[in-house]
Amino acid sequence: MAKNVLAAAVVAAIWSASAGELLTGEAAAAKFPASLREMGLGTAKWMQLTNGVEYYYGRFSNMLGTVPGFTGSKNDLHMIRIDYKHAPVKMKFVDHTRTSENKWTTSKTAAQHDALFAINMTMEDGNGGPQGYVKVEGEDVPSLRKTAPDGFAFNDDKTFKFDTGWLNVDPATGNPKADAWENVVSHEAYTIHDGVATWGANATFPRANYTFFGTTADGVFWACAVDGRREGVSEGLAYHEIAALQRELGCVEGVCCDGGGSTTMAIRKDLMTSGDICETQKTSADSSDYYTMNYLSGTQKTLFGFTINIERPGTERKVINQLLFVADPDFAVHHQGKPGGAAGISFLGGFFSSGGAVKVEVCDVEGDCWYAIEKTTDLSQSFVIDESTWTKGSELAAGGKELLIARQENEAQAFYRIVVSSAAPSAVPLSFSR
Repeated sequence: MAKNVLAAAVVAAIWSASAGELLTGEAAAAKFPASLREMGLGTAKWMQLTNGVEYYYGRFSNMLGTVPGFTGSKNDLHMIRIDYKHAPVKMKFVDHTRTSENKWTTSKTAAQHDALFAINMTMEDGNGGPQGYVKVEGEDVPSLRKTAPDGFAFNDDKTFKFDTGWLNVDPATGNPKADAWENVVSHEAYTIHDGVATWGANATFPRANYTFFGTTADGVFWACAVDGRREGVSEGLAYHEIAALQRELGCVEGVCCDGGGSTTMAIRKDLMTSGDICETQKTSADSSDYYTMNYLSGTQKTLFGFTINIERPGTERKVINQLLFVADPDFAVHHQGKPGGAAGISFLGGFFSSGGAVKVEVCDVEGDCWYAIEKTTDLSQSFVIDESTWTKGSELAAGGKELLIARQENEAQAFYRIVVSSAAPSAVPLSFSR
């Protein structure tokens, strides 16, 4: 049989749980958006938490001072950039107002759902409910303040939308716009809509520490937490300043979450370099698996750029709800091509477990062809076939066998492609250039 070796045009990047390289100084500063670097960026730290997800910490001496119409201020800022379309994560909203406890800390909530990272979300309505219209997994949450129906909605399939008036009727369906979405999170402080500041951003509020969240036109999320109320160190931001900063990040939609002592960002420890970003005192008192960036009133000091409470290190304020980012078990990269047809990359044992196996699913297989996986850890190098993965199409089509490839423990990244051949495995070379 003549050899007819074809490589399917699919590449998928898989990152392990081991923390990425921590960048500091000029190398970290270079990762920041150019406009932020000009705002007196001093101390800078950057790390890739997983594929498509990056963490930034910056200490600024002139935040927004370069933006016309704004007065600069000193601020400490934590940011997580999520390339949502390409990152193996998805959003999950958790509301506690219908539980017996009513409030939970962010790290405890993150641990319960095995989240990679999480932030606090909406303010309270004065009666223990969310301030604004909230819907969780298809169910409305009781609130006294449904008059603030502006914010964002998302479904489990990773679709999302920022909009105003979620309780307004959609002319196309005759039903409230919220009916088409599983989760809706609205905020009284909706900072940007279609790139323009909303009423919340124009409201007169003093500077303070806040959590805020927004998206760019191409679907990149920015989750941020700014420290505040520490004169000469970190003054915080007002609503209109948060809107301005979100626009500097490229956001066209944005909301401001609860602030003050509720401001919290929790990141799972195995995604960060221990001892370099957060020292051990910042381990959450509620979950030892998470670092927390939180801002409590009272005696505080700064270590490694992170505010901690001296009397109760790692202690967090309980809040009514959080936005979590969890591993997406359905994350896949698809391609079209023959003779392999459509192929998806999925994972066994979770995205962030050390070692384990990667399963490659092949659809529309041809029974007489043979299929295998080739791999590289560096795209500048050639892919190499794992001969042990050669499987006849008829076996794959019958469901009797799967394509599996070993994943090395502490392997930072790997890229996979499906190889298809009309020749028997013994006639296929071990590697070949593209």
